[in-house]
Formats: sequence, structure tokens, C-alpha cells
Amino acid sequence: MKPYAELPPVGGTYALFLFLPRPSEITIGKLGRFQFPAGAYVYVGSAQGSGGLRARIKHHLRIAENPRWHIDYFRPYADLVGFWFVVGREALECAWSQRLSRMYQSRAIAPGFGAGDCRKGCAAHFWWVGERQDVFGESLIIE
Repeated sequence: MKPYAELPPVGGTYALFLFLPRPSEITIGKLGRFQFPAGAYVYVGSAQGSGGLRARIKHHLRIAENPRWHIDYFRPYADLVGFWFVVGREALECAWSQRLSRMYQSRAIAPGFGAGDCRKGCAAHFWWVGERQDVFGESLIIE
């Protein structure tokens, strides 16, 4: 079964858990070029459009031929290892991002990454959270 098949086709907020196996210099659309250290990353977003969470997670599982979002530029370099989500119309991405920003060693490597439409002053919606993949703990793991 495909990992997104049972996701609801309704709106919600999600977090992607990615692992970058080696340090990489990556151009993120118009944000510019950044040196990303190897390790674990979390991207938070909301999916309120057509197809909701199911369509958005399905999009992130593959490498985008025509990148649309900042995360699409990062995806070819990193493994998507899992995700969390909640269903609802309230976009929680800023609250989740602000909580991630307070984690012990988290860093916003590319300021503004994923936060182009943020109205709450988030430094980014994409965080480096450590060198090891096991920082993710329990999530919906993609196998």
C-alpha cells in the first residue's frame, strides 16, 4: 500500500521529516544558495487546497520536475523518512514552527524557507534539528 493512500483528502497541517545524508550546497528558488549540514530536518506546512493532505503528501513523496515550493528544491538531496499530520481548517504551521525553533539545537539554515506567506514572524518553516535521524522518534514512517 502506498503511504499516502489512507490519508484524508481534507485540509490540515503536516510536518515532513527529512534526512540529508551529506552536507550540501543547495539553491532554494529565489531565496538563494545555502550550505545545509548533514542531518535531520523538519518542514511544516498546511494543505487546504484541492485533495488536502493526501494530495500534498503525495506531492512531497516524489521529486518535483517543476519545483513550486521551497521544499521541492531541497527534496532531491534528502530522504523523506516520515511525517505527522492533523486534520483541520486551522493552519498550525506557525505554532509548530515556533515550537521547533525552541528545540535545543534547532537552526533555520535558510531564513524564510517555507515561510513566504507567514504572518506571524517565523524565521522559517524548515528546521535543522540534529545530526542523527533518530531524533524523529515515532512518526508515520515511510518504508
